[in-house]
Amino acid sequence: KLREAWPTAPTMGWDYWVRTAFYREQKECIIPEVSRSHHASLKGSSIKDAKQVLLFESMALAQIPSTCTVSAPCNHFGNISYLLAEEYEARLRRVIDSAPRLTIQGSNVLPPRDNQLNTLHVVPYMREIFMTMAEKVGLQPRGTKNSIPHDVRSEHYGVVAGRLTQSRVPVLLVDRRSSRGYL
Repeated sequence: KLREAWPTAPTMGWDYWVRTAFYREQKECIIPEVSRSHHASLKGSSIKDAKQVLLFESMALAQIPSTCTVSAPCNHFGNISYLLAEEYEARLRRVIDSAPRLTIQGSNVLPPRDNQLNTLHVVPYMREIFMTMAEKVGLQPRGTKNSIPHDVRSEHYGVVAGRLTQSRVPVLLVDRRSSRGYL
């Protein structure tokens, strides 16, 4: 389907176009722990300054070669049926409903109690303050502010996975105004 809808002269970068095309088809990239793309070049149409180079250099690249082929099923990830929409949505709701909440104060996320450092926490947020929190939840490396557009990426209806940079506490940022009504 994507190939059929590919524009002959897209006005935005391919990654932006693919992301919005998937949304139109109600498909998406599952919340990744590792970025879905990595720029290896030091310059290009969307790489314009040293901050962007720093951002991309901080991303990990896979070191294990793929053994998947086009002629056989790929089983690198085991049983991933839990990622099908209905099961994924049900699991995500259970996690959000049961996770303790952290509070945003100014542009800081207040830390959890010491006995909850390994517990996943939910941080309710609104998109207008997302970029003030991006570095604090590990979504933007230090020193790379304004190197990428100010929008929420790699999200599921306003839910973004991250880790508090100071304590490494895992968090789910959950948009208070998500159309899915998670909060």
